[in-house]
Amino acid sequence: VDMSRARAIARGLVESDSELTWEVPGTHATSVLAMREGTLGLMEGAGCRRMYIGVESGSDRVLRAIGKTITVDKVLKANKLLADTEIIPTYNFILGFPGETSEEVQATIDLVFRLLDENPQAEVAPLYCFTPYPGTALYDEAVEAGFEPPKDLEGWADFEWSKLNVPWLDEEQRKRLESLYFYSLFLDRKYRHDLDSPQLQALARIYSPVARARVRNMFLDAPLELKLKRWLLGGP
Repeated sequence: VDMSRARAIARGLVESDSELTWEVPGTHATSVLAMREGTLGLMEGAGCRRMYIGVESGSDRVLRAIGKTITVDKVLKANKLLADTEIIPTYNFILGFPGETSEEVQATIDLVFRLLDENPQAEVAPLYCFTPYPGTALYDEAVEAGFEPPKDLEGWADFEWSKLNVPWLDEEQRKRLESLYFYSLFLDRKYRHDLDSPQLQALARIYSPVARARVRNMFLDAPLELKLKRWLLGGP
């Protein structure tokens, strides 16, 4: 928001010889692009280790529909800038928006892999499922489309980012998109810091190529891994 202030803080950390490391949540791709030459290096030297960047979709039409002021091209350019640093970008995506087509879902998947391919350090948060929260513009649109919101706070507590609770998707569509949440846990190296158990980390490392192949080719049927996960860990 204020690049001169950001640079002043970063310079202060460098000059103080601080060993502090820090992350930046809620980063905008245009903010990365607005950083003039040397700013990213300054932030890296000041201890910045990760940026969380909300992308949400690989479709420019969907981005406009949800009020995002970025484009896919800007996201790709920001990713290339970060590839020249040691700062890890973690990208966030959402599936199941109102009016989202299967081609637009595929565009999101394509963008995910392009970001990972063009920046080996990049990570992608699990592919979240769209949840219409009160107070957002899409909430009213979802209600008009037939969404029935919970009637109390306890009902909202049962909503999950890994589950689709919207009426415009049939059961098969919901299951396919929800399975992407699980598979996307293994698309990159995030299991190394998300899993505490060395045994689970080893299993995740072995399974990662399978998950990547499933998502890249959108082969989401016969989710035997999900059944195994429920058997081992319980849950939905």
